Amino acid sequence: MKYNDIGKRHIKWVFSTVLFIIGMSACNHNERYKETILKMTSRPVNLSKDKMELVYCNTKDSTTQSNMDETKEYLWGVYADSFVCSSCKLSELHYWNEFIYESKKMSDNVDFCFIFSPKKEDENTFMFTVRSLKFATSIYLDSSNSFHHNNPQIPNDQRFHTFLLNGDKKILLVGDPVKNEKINKLFQEIVADNKKQSLFKSQIP
Repeated sequence: MKYNDIGKRHIKWVFSTVLFIIGMSACNHNERYKETILKMTSRPVNLSKDKMELVYCNTKDSTTQSNMDETKEYLWGVYADSFVCSSCKLSELHYWNEFIYESKKMSDNVDFCFIFSPKKEDENTFMFTVRSLKFATSIYLDSSNSFHHNNPQIPNDQRFHTFLLNGDKKILLVGDPVKNEKINKLFQEIVADNKKQSLFKSQIP
């Protein structure tokens, strides 16, 4: 799937939107964040799922679930590195369930990938917490920090660790759609625009 015009148009939103959404009011910070977004969008994101363990799946067929996002036009990626309390982050995932449900109802071309890289000493606690979850999509354990190593364009700042990818795994939006209504609205507009374009193309003789 090629990086289409819709993706190119909406990538421009990242700059103005993220600078506003991050909540940084000081003007002298703007250039730094613009540079961060430019760097993040400079290359596709490598999910490196083949180097991770699928530790949670909401379907019986884990192979189907683990490969599902490869066929989708949009993928929400959420990354939690070793600086984050993984168990705490896991306990917040239920807030995503409604968003995931609504997103898939809006379009069957949206998928989700949650990647965790807890500290080695915290992995047992992490796995214990995972087993108690009732979650709407897949969770991956990245014990070797493959995601971090393969994506140097993504900063360590957690505020940049939730992002929307297109079919070519290029970043379209940065920010948490569950916690930020503006990000959610932009996401809905992107999907709606894509639907309009697809409908238009289908009507061309």
